[in-house]
Amino acid sequence: MSTAQSCSSSVQVEDDTQNILLDVHNNNNSLAHDVMTCKKIYSLLKSSKYGNILVDNVLYDAHSVASHVSKLADEYRIKIRQELIEPLENQTVTICPDLWSDRYRQVSYLGITICFTNDKYEFLTYDLCCAPFVENDKTAPNIIIAIQKALEPFGITDLTKLNFVSDRGPNFLKALKPFATTNCVAHRLNNIPKGGFYQTSKKKTNCNKVVPSQTLNTVSSSDSENDHNTDEDEDNKNDEQGADGKTREHHRQGEGYAANYMDYENNDDIRGGLRVVSSNILDYSIVKLLDVPLAAFKILKTIESCKSLVRYLKKVRNKQWIQVVA
Repeated sequence: MSTAQSCSSSVQVEDDTQNILLDVHNNNNSLAHDVMTCKKIYSLLKSSKYGNILVDNVLYDAHSVASHVSKLADEYRIKIRQELIEPLENQTVTICPDLWSDRYRQVSYLGITICFTNDKYEFLTYDLCCAPFVENDKTAPNIIIAIQKALEPFGITDLTKLNFVSDRGPNFLKALKPFATTNCVAHRLNNIPKGGFYQTSKKKTNCNKVVPSQTLNTVSSSDSENDHNTDEDEDNKNDEQGADGKTREHHRQGEGYAANYMDYENNDDIRGGLRVVSSNILDYSIVKLLDVPLAAFKILKTIESCKSLVRYLKKVRNKQWIQVVA
Protein backbone atom coordinates (compact mmCIF):
# COMPACT_ATOMS: atom_id res chain seq x y z
CA MET A 1 0.00 0.00 0.00
CA SER A 2 1.44 3.40 -1.00
CA THR A 3 1.85 6.36 1.30
CA ALA A 4 -0.99 8.21 -0.41
CA GLN A 5 -3.35 5.29 0.07
CA SER A 6 -2.35 4.96 3.74
CA CYS A 7 -3.02 8.64 4.37
CA SER A 8 -6.33 8.38 2.54
CA SER A 9 -7.37 5.44 4.75
CA SER A 10 -6.43 7.33 7.88
CA VAL A 11 -8.48 10.35 6.82
CA GLN A 12 -11.42 8.09 6.00
CA VAL A 13 -11.27 6.48 9.48
CA GLU A 14 -11.13 9.88 11.12
CA ASP A 15 -14.16 11.09 9.16
CA ASP A 16 -16.13 7.94 9.91
CA THR A 17 -15.34 8.23 13.60
CA GLN A 18 -16.46 11.84 13.73
CA ASN A 19 -19.71 10.98 11.95
CA ILE A 20 -20.42 8.15 14.40
CA LEU A 21 -19.77 10.42 17.35
CA LEU A 22 -22.16 13.04 15.98
CA ASP A 23 -24.88 10.44 15.47
CA VAL A 24 -24.69 8.85 18.92
CA HIS A 25 -23.76 11.86 21.03
CA ASN A 26 -27.35 12.87 21.67
CA ASN A 27 -28.72 9.33 21.90
CA ASN A 28 -26.29 7.22 23.92
CA ASN A 29 -23.50 8.73 25.96
CA SER A 30 -22.14 5.29 26.84
CA LEU A 31 -21.78 4.34 23.18
CA ALA A 32 -20.13 7.67 22.47
CA HIS A 33 -17.63 6.93 25.25
CA ASP A 34 -16.87 3.52 23.74
CA VAL A 35 -16.38 4.98 20.26
CA MET A 36 -14.07 7.63 21.66
CA THR A 37 -12.08 4.92 23.39
CA CYS A 38 -11.75 3.03 20.09
CA LYS A 39 -10.59 6.21 18.43
CA LYS A 40 -7.88 6.69 21.05
CA ILE A 41 -6.75 3.09 20.63
CA TYR A 42 -6.61 3.53 16.86
CA SER A 43 -4.54 6.68 17.26
CA LEU A 44 -2.21 4.83 19.61
CA LEU A 45 -1.80 1.96 17.15
CA LYS A 46 -1.26 4.32 14.23
CA SER A 47 1.51 6.24 16.02
CA SER A 48 3.19 3.22 17.59
CA LYS A 49 6.96 3.23 17.25
CA TYR A 50 7.47 -0.37 18.36
CA GLY A 51 5.09 -2.30 16.16
CA ASN A 52 1.54 -3.42 16.72
CA ILE A 53 0.09 -3.54 20.24
CA LEU A 54 -1.75 -6.67 21.31
CA VAL A 55 -5.21 -6.09 22.67
CA ASP A 56 -4.56 -8.50 25.57
CA ASN A 57 -1.78 -6.20 26.78
CA VAL A 58 -4.05 -3.17 27.05
CA LEU A 59 -5.12 -2.51 30.67
CA TYR A 60 -8.84 -2.32 31.41
CA ASP A 61 -10.26 0.68 33.20
CA ALA A 62 -12.01 0.44 36.57
CA HIS A 63 -15.48 0.40 35.03
CA SER A 64 -14.64 -2.58 32.81
CA VAL A 65 -13.03 -4.50 35.67
CA ALA A 66 -16.02 -3.89 37.96
CA SER A 67 -18.44 -5.04 35.27
CA HIS A 68 -16.42 -8.19 34.64
CA VAL A 69 -16.20 -9.02 38.36
CA SER A 70 -19.94 -8.50 38.76
CA LYS A 71 -20.59 -10.80 35.81
CA LEU A 72 -18.33 -13.52 37.26
CA ALA A 73 -20.03 -13.19 40.66
CA ASP A 74 -23.45 -13.74 39.11
CA GLU A 75 -22.18 -16.79 37.22
CA TYR A 76 -20.72 -18.36 40.37
CA ARG A 77 -23.88 -17.63 42.36
CA ILE A 78 -25.89 -19.54 39.76
CA LYS A 79 -23.38 -22.39 39.90
CA ILE A 80 -23.46 -22.60 43.71
CA ARG A 81 -27.24 -22.36 43.66
CA GLN A 82 -27.41 -25.47 41.48
CA GLU A 83 -24.96 -27.32 43.73
CA LEU A 84 -27.08 -26.58 46.82
CA ILE A 85 -30.31 -28.10 45.52
CA GLU A 86 -29.52 -31.71 46.50
CA PRO A 87 -27.80 -30.94 49.87
CA LEU A 88 -30.68 -28.66 50.91
CA GLU A 89 -33.19 -31.42 50.29
CA ASN A 90 -31.18 -33.74 52.55
CA GLN A 91 -30.51 -31.01 55.14
CA THR A 92 -26.74 -31.43 54.93
CA VAL A 93 -25.92 -27.74 54.55
CA THR A 94 -24.23 -25.86 57.40
CA ILE A 95 -23.65 -22.12 57.48
CA CYS A 96 -21.44 -20.10 59.82
CA PRO A 97 -22.62 -16.46 60.11
CA ASP A 98 -20.53 -13.87 61.88
CA LEU A 99 -20.52 -10.13 62.42
CA TRP A 100 -17.40 -8.00 62.52
CA SER A 101 -16.74 -4.26 62.50
CA ASP A 102 -14.35 -2.10 60.51
CA ARG A 103 -13.11 0.42 63.03
CA TYR A 104 -11.69 2.66 60.31
CA ARG A 105 -14.81 2.93 58.16
CA GLN A 106 -17.13 2.46 61.16
CA VAL A 107 -19.12 -0.15 59.26
CA SER A 108 -20.30 -3.58 60.40
CA TYR A 109 -20.19 -6.55 58.05
CA LEU A 110 -22.08 -9.82 57.91
CA GLY A 111 -19.99 -12.73 56.69
CA ILE A 112 -21.43 -16.15 55.88
CA THR A 113 -19.45 -19.31 55.18
CA ILE A 114 -21.25 -22.41 53.94
CA CYS A 115 -20.12 -26.03 53.88
CA PHE A 116 -21.84 -29.19 52.69
CA THR A 117 -21.30 -32.65 51.24
CA ASN A 118 -22.70 -33.34 47.78
CA ASP A 119 -24.03 -36.57 46.29
CA LYS A 120 -20.48 -37.50 45.22
CA TYR A 121 -19.36 -37.41 48.87
CA GLU A 122 -17.24 -34.33 48.24
CA PHE A 123 -16.88 -31.84 51.09
CA LEU A 124 -17.20 -28.29 49.75
CA THR A 125 -17.03 -24.92 51.44
CA TYR A 126 -17.67 -21.42 50.09
CA ASP A 127 -17.57 -17.89 51.44
CA LEU A 128 -21.00 -16.76 50.33
CA CYS A 129 -20.82 -13.11 51.25
CA CYS A 130 -19.20 -10.37 53.27
CA ALA A 131 -21.75 -7.59 52.96
CA PRO A 132 -22.35 -4.44 55.03
CA PHE A 133 -24.85 -4.90 57.83
CA VAL A 134 -27.47 -2.29 56.91
CA GLU A 135 -30.11 -3.06 59.55
CA ASN A 136 -30.93 -0.53 62.25
CA ASP A 137 -29.39 -2.54 65.09
CA LYS A 138 -27.91 -5.96 65.83
CA THR A 139 -30.90 -7.44 67.60
CA ALA A 140 -31.91 -11.04 66.99
CA PRO A 141 -34.78 -10.29 64.54
CA ASN A 142 -32.60 -7.97 62.44
CA ILE A 143 -29.82 -10.56 62.31
CA ILE A 144 -32.26 -13.14 60.92
CA ILE A 145 -33.50 -10.61 58.33
CA ALA A 146 -29.93 -9.86 57.22
CA ILE A 147 -29.11 -13.57 56.93
CA GLN A 148 -32.23 -14.21 54.86
CA LYS A 149 -31.40 -11.35 52.49
CA ALA A 150 -27.84 -12.65 52.05
CA LEU A 151 -29.00 -16.22 51.30
CA GLU A 152 -31.79 -15.37 48.85
CA PRO A 153 -29.47 -15.09 45.78
CA PHE A 154 -28.42 -18.70 46.41
CA GLY A 155 -31.96 -20.04 46.49
CA ILE A 156 -32.05 -20.53 50.27
CA THR A 157 -35.36 -19.31 51.67
CA ASP A 158 -36.19 -21.89 54.36
CA LEU A 159 -33.74 -21.56 57.25
CA THR A 160 -35.14 -24.67 58.94
CA LYS A 161 -33.32 -26.78 56.35
CA LEU A 162 -29.97 -25.40 57.48
CA ASN A 163 -27.57 -26.26 60.26
CA PHE A 164 -25.95 -23.30 62.01
CA VAL A 165 -22.61 -22.96 63.79
CA SER A 166 -22.42 -20.05 66.23
CA ASP A 167 -19.55 -18.46 68.16
CA ARG A 168 -21.77 -18.11 71.27
CA GLY A 169 -22.41 -14.42 70.70
CA PRO A 170 -25.49 -13.42 72.73
CA ASN A 171 -27.28 -11.91 69.73
CA PHE A 172 -26.60 -14.95 67.54
CA LEU A 173 -27.61 -17.38 70.28
CA LYS A 174 -30.95 -15.63 70.62
CA ALA A 175 -31.47 -15.28 66.86
CA LEU A 176 -30.59 -18.91 66.06
CA LYS A 177 -32.44 -20.45 69.01
CA PRO A 178 -35.37 -21.71 66.85
CA PHE A 179 -32.98 -23.48 64.46
CA ALA A 180 -30.53 -26.38 64.65
CA THR A 181 -27.47 -24.68 66.12
CA THR A 182 -24.09 -26.02 67.23
CA ASN A 183 -21.70 -23.90 69.27
CA CYS A 184 -18.20 -23.51 67.88
CA VAL A 185 -15.64 -25.47 69.94
CA ALA A 186 -12.70 -23.45 68.61
CA HIS A 187 -14.09 -20.24 70.10
CA ARG A 188 -14.54 -21.92 73.49
CA LEU A 189 -10.96 -23.25 73.45
CA ASN A 190 -9.76 -19.76 72.60
CA ASN A 191 -11.81 -18.12 75.35
CA ILE A 192 -10.60 -20.47 78.11
CA PRO A 193 -6.93 -19.35 78.15
CA LYS A 194 -7.95 -15.78 77.30
CA GLY A 195 -10.21 -15.64 80.34
CA GLY A 196 -7.69 -17.48 82.52
CA PHE A 197 -4.58 -15.43 81.78
CA TYR A 198 -5.79 -12.08 80.45
CA GLN A 199 -8.53 -11.09 82.87
CA THR A 200 -9.18 -7.42 83.44
CA SER A 201 -9.78 -5.97 86.86
CA LYS A 202 -13.42 -6.06 87.92
CA LYS A 203 -15.37 -3.67 90.08
CA LYS A 204 -15.73 -4.64 93.70
CA THR A 205 -19.23 -5.73 94.65
CA ASN A 206 -20.75 -5.69 98.10
CA CYS A 207 -21.18 -9.31 99.05
CA ASN A 208 -20.64 -11.50 102.07
CA LYS A 209 -17.37 -13.05 101.06
CA VAL A 210 -15.37 -15.12 103.50
CA VAL A 211 -11.83 -13.76 103.68
CA PRO A 212 -9.26 -16.24 105.00
CA SER A 213 -7.57 -15.03 108.14
CA GLN A 214 -4.29 -16.70 107.29
CA THR A 215 -1.77 -15.53 104.74
CA LEU A 216 0.40 -17.74 102.65
CA ASN A 217 4.06 -17.01 102.12
CA THR A 218 5.24 -18.22 98.71
CA VAL A 219 8.88 -17.38 99.30
CA SER A 220 11.19 -20.35 99.04
CA SER A 221 12.03 -22.23 102.21
CA SER A 222 15.27 -21.90 104.15
CA ASP A 223 18.59 -23.09 102.85
CA SER A 224 18.68 -25.95 105.36
CA GLU A 225 15.62 -27.52 103.71
CA ASN A 226 17.33 -27.57 100.32
CA ASP A 227 20.68 -28.98 101.41
CA HIS A 228 19.73 -32.55 100.53
CA ASN A 229 18.92 -31.46 96.97
CA THR A 230 22.35 -29.98 96.25
CA ASP A 231 23.36 -32.75 93.87
CA GLU A 232 20.08 -32.62 92.01
CA ASP A 233 20.28 -28.84 91.68
CA GLU A 234 23.77 -29.19 90.27
CA ASP A 235 22.48 -31.64 87.63
CA ASN A 236 19.63 -29.33 86.73
CA LYS A 237 21.84 -26.27 86.42
CA ASN A 238 21.74 -26.27 82.64
CA ASP A 239 17.97 -26.70 82.62
CA GLU A 240 17.47 -23.74 84.95
CA GLN A 241 19.52 -21.36 82.81
CA GLY A 242 17.44 -18.97 80.69
CA ALA A 243 18.30 -17.58 77.27
CA ASP A 244 19.97 -14.58 78.91
CA GLY A 245 22.05 -16.71 81.27
CA LYS A 246 20.10 -15.80 84.41
CA THR A 247 19.09 -18.62 86.73
CA ARG A 248 15.37 -19.02 87.19
CA GLU A 249 14.00 -19.40 90.70
CA HIS A 250 10.98 -21.54 89.88
CA HIS A 251 12.59 -24.81 90.91
CA ARG A 252 13.95 -23.41 94.18
CA GLN A 253 10.46 -22.26 95.09
CA GLY A 254 9.03 -25.69 94.35
CA GLU A 255 9.53 -27.11 97.84
CA GLY A 256 7.96 -24.11 99.47
CA TYR A 257 5.08 -24.40 97.07
CA ALA A 258 4.62 -28.09 97.91
CA ALA A 259 4.75 -27.40 101.64
CA ASN A 260 2.15 -24.68 101.33
CA TYR A 261 0.02 -27.01 99.27
CA MET A 262 0.11 -29.63 102.04
CA ASP A 263 -0.87 -27.00 104.61
CA TYR A 264 -3.67 -25.94 102.33
CA GLU A 265 -5.02 -29.49 101.95
CA ASN A 266 -4.79 -30.27 105.66
CA ASN A 267 -6.56 -27.07 106.75
CA ASP A 268 -10.28 -27.77 106.50
CA ASP A 269 -11.18 -24.29 107.72
CA ILE A 270 -9.37 -22.60 104.87
CA ARG A 271 -10.77 -24.89 102.20
CA GLY A 272 -14.26 -24.65 103.66
CA GLY A 273 -14.15 -20.87 103.61
CA LEU A 274 -12.94 -20.77 100.04
CA ARG A 275 -15.83 -22.84 98.80
CA VAL A 276 -18.25 -19.97 99.25
CA VAL A 277 -16.10 -17.53 97.32
CA SER A 278 -17.53 -17.16 93.84
CA SER A 279 -15.01 -17.62 91.04
CA ASN A 280 -16.83 -14.87 89.12
CA ILE A 281 -15.56 -12.17 91.47
CA LEU A 282 -11.98 -13.43 91.75
CA ASP A 283 -9.25 -12.02 89.53
CA TYR A 284 -6.76 -14.89 89.39
CA SER A 285 -4.05 -12.68 87.94
CA ILE A 286 -3.64 -10.87 91.29
CA VAL A 287 -5.20 -13.30 93.77
CA LYS A 288 -3.14 -14.72 96.61
CA LEU A 289 -2.19 -18.36 96.50
CA LEU A 290 -4.30 -19.03 99.58
CA ASP A 291 -7.43 -17.68 97.87
CA VAL A 292 -7.22 -20.07 94.94
CA PRO A 293 -10.00 -22.72 95.02
CA LEU A 294 -9.05 -26.32 95.67
CA ALA A 295 -9.80 -27.44 92.11
CA ALA A 296 -7.53 -24.76 90.68
CA PHE A 297 -4.87 -25.60 93.26
CA LYS A 298 -4.84 -29.21 92.09
CA ILE A 299 -4.34 -28.01 88.52
CA LEU A 300 -1.32 -25.99 89.64
CA LYS A 301 0.02 -29.08 91.37
CA THR A 302 -0.40 -31.04 88.14
CA ILE A 303 1.48 -28.35 86.22
CA GLU A 304 4.33 -28.59 88.72
CA SER A 305 4.46 -32.36 88.24
CA CYS A 306 4.52 -31.90 84.49
CA LYS A 307 7.48 -29.55 84.81
CA SER A 308 9.35 -32.17 86.82
CA LEU A 309 8.56 -34.73 84.14
CA VAL A 310 9.88 -32.39 81.45
CA ARG A 311 13.13 -31.92 83.34
CA TYR A 312 13.49 -35.70 83.61
CA LEU A 313 12.89 -36.12 79.88
CA LYS A 314 15.51 -33.50 79.15
CA LYS A 315 18.02 -35.43 81.24
CA VAL A 316 17.25 -38.70 79.46
CA ARG A 317 17.37 -37.10 76.03
CA ASN A 318 20.66 -35.34 76.75
CA LYS A 319 22.14 -38.56 78.11
CA GLN A 320 21.15 -40.48 74.98
CA TRP A 321 22.57 -37.73 72.79
CA ILE A 322 25.87 -37.81 74.67
CA GLN A 323 26.05 -41.58 74.25
CA VAL A 324 25.45 -41.29 70.51
CA VAL A 325 28.11 -38.62 70.11
CA ALA A 326 30.59 -40.57 72.22
